[in-house]
Amino acid sequence: MLEIFSISSLTNVLDLSRNILRGSLTKEVGMLKNIDWLDVSENHLCGEITGTIGEYVSLEYLHLQENSFNGTIPSSLAALKGLQYLDISRNQLYGPIPGVMENISGLEYLNMLEGEVPTNGVFGNATRVALIGNYKLCGGISQLHLPPYYVKRWTHTKKIIFPS
Repeated sequence: MLEIFSISSLTNVLDLSRNILRGSLTKEVGMLKNIDWLDVSENHLCGEITGTIGEYVSLEYLHLQENSFNGTIPSSLAALKGLQYLDISRNQLYGPIPGVMENISGLEYLNMLEGEVPTNGVFGNATRVALIGNYKLCGGISQLHLPPYYVKRWTHTKKIIFPS
């Protein structure tokens, strides 16, 4: 996608938001190991969120919102032990929040998608994580005041149309 991701000497902040960027986040994004803040929000990026994003050593703020990323949330994000802010909302992501993300003890802001919230780790303390505006989340500890997790049961009905 961008050759800038192959510049491993970049440090601190990389803000590429609102630049009408197109394409996908390639595995080279993992080469930016010294970035504290990555913002590629409000572009036209697509494809899956690459698992190499979990290779950032010092990433604290990750803004991927308002793109067209699809697939599931990569469990490699759990390797970002210093992550404090994660916004992956307004994409086409699906599936539950990976349970391994409960190990990100510094996570304070999470804006994402839908699914069941883990009950352990950072998610086990309602005062540590903000889930406001995530209306399709469910489960979690009772202090989060989310609707209970339920499995939707499909009923198989057949419709017969008689010609008149």
